[in-house]
Amino acid sequence: MLEQMGFGRDFAYKFRKRYLEPLTGAGLILNDNGYFSLTPLGFLVVDLFGDIDCIRLYGKLRYLLALETPKTARQLIRSLNVSRRTCWSQLEKLREMNLVKRVKIQYKIKDDVEFNFDQLPGYLKKIVKIMGKSTVSPAEIARATGQKESSSYSRMSELMRLGIIQYAGPEPPPSDIFHIYYKLTRNGYEVLQKIKSFENVLYCMLCITEILSKNGNMDELKIWEECSKKIGGINSFETRRAINVLRLANVIEGNKLEGYSLTKTKIAN
Repeated sequence: MLEQMGFGRDFAYKFRKRYLEPLTGAGLILNDNGYFSLTPLGFLVVDLFGDIDCIRLYGKLRYLLALETPKTARQLIRSLNVSRRTCWSQLEKLREMNLVKRVKIQYKIKDDVEFNFDQLPGYLKKIVKIMGKSTVSPAEIARATGQKESSSYSRMSELMRLGIIQYAGPEPPPSDIFHIYYKLTRNGYEVLQKIKSFENVLYCMLCITEILSKNGNMDELKIWEECSKKIGGINSFETRRAINVLRLANVIEGNKLEGYSLTKTKIAN
């Protein structure tokens, strides 16, 4: 088919291997003698992710799932078991897509804090003088002192341990994170919710076939109530999507008014 559309043989081969074969294996598209079409599950994916550049997201979904709670690059490397280079590369691509943002923490001297300034090492005295009553980041400290930014991180950590400075924004402090961390943007959070919704619909499809095989005909409200007992957080819209996919796949039959049941061929099998 690709060759008939004017694509070269080499491109057509790579496209099949990289995209068409995995999508066919996942049950999202159907190969009918070289002509491809969406399966019912493929229509669900288009419904949920049609406005997202899924090709650019390829291989990056687990980063979004891992960043449901903010993390540093080091924490991501450990949790995903990837190399530092791979982690940085994927984070930068997600930042370009406006799905992830990097947050640089700022600090200020604690209000009414008491400490002996003269007993501080010279390098910490210099930082305390620069900070004054202002809110600053390690990057600003590095520029003011002429140090590397990585050096100013350790200095700020030392002042934190001494109880002289405190977190000052720009957002509510994450737990166990210092200086720089990564978190989802609003767009990234929306994509994450769609991933979770897709997962809920898949579980709901299994749940519906199991329920109908045991109970016969059931209306949509009852199906949702039964699925809610087994799948935490599922909503009526996700149940409706699961029903639509199963109807398109000819697994169940019926309608909203009369209720749904397994198709006769499925019951016979």
